[in-house]
Amino acid sequence: MNVGIEPVLDGIFVTFTDEVADGKFHQKTQGGIIISGLSHRAQTVQARWGKVAAVGPKVRNVKAGDFVLIQPGMWTTRFKGADHQFYWKTDEGKIQAVS
Repeated sequence: MNVGIEPVLDGIFVTFTDEVADGKFHQKTQGGIIISGLSHRAQTVQARWGKVAAVGPKVRNVKAGDFVLIQPGMWTTRFKGADHQFYWKTDEGKIQAVS
């Protein structure tokens, strides 16, 4: 992934697996129907799985391509990378699990 910028220290850039085009988290049924109407708070209080796009130089336990479970709400607002994809930043200490 060509994010275009590199995270510093223990920073990690991720893409979320359950994010949709408007930048909000939505739940989907198995058939792909988006369940909307959730409040902003309800959308962000869950832990989220993301795919690691880039890691900072002090990150030791995670590498690009890993799937990580991030503590609830422990990520920044999204930003657009050089490849026109959306990314979020978190820190290694906010990772709960790696797959």
